[in-house]
Amino acid sequence: VLIFACAAAAWPVAHYGEAAETNVVAMADEDGQAWLKAHAHRADELIYVFYALALVSAAAIFAPAKWPKSARPLVFLTLILTIVSLGAGFYIAHAGGKIRHREFRNTPPPKTEAESG
Repeated sequence: VLIFACAAAAWPVAHYGEAAETNVVAMADEDGQAWLKAHAHRADELIYVFYALALVSAAAIFAPAKWPKSARPLVFLTLILTIVSLGAGFYIAHAGGKIRHREFRNTPPPKTEAESG
């Protein structure tokens, strides 16, 4: 249930993150804006991992009541997707932490689409 709740929480996080983007752009310097673009792009691409985890974890809660043999495969799939989601969250947050925290910027900002060609 906790895994489902945490995975389902990705939707409001993404929603309110997009809503706050214009305010953050105004506060960030040029490198921070590049990191913000990377953070938003990563979140847009990887949000589906969290949705899949929410779906599979909900199935792992309810499906075994009707299909008892589904319990073990659903638990293993939930575990695998939990690990993948943790990695995706780290990857997204890595760029997000560098938006306003210059002390965490030990690498140059990612190139934007206009710069890369």
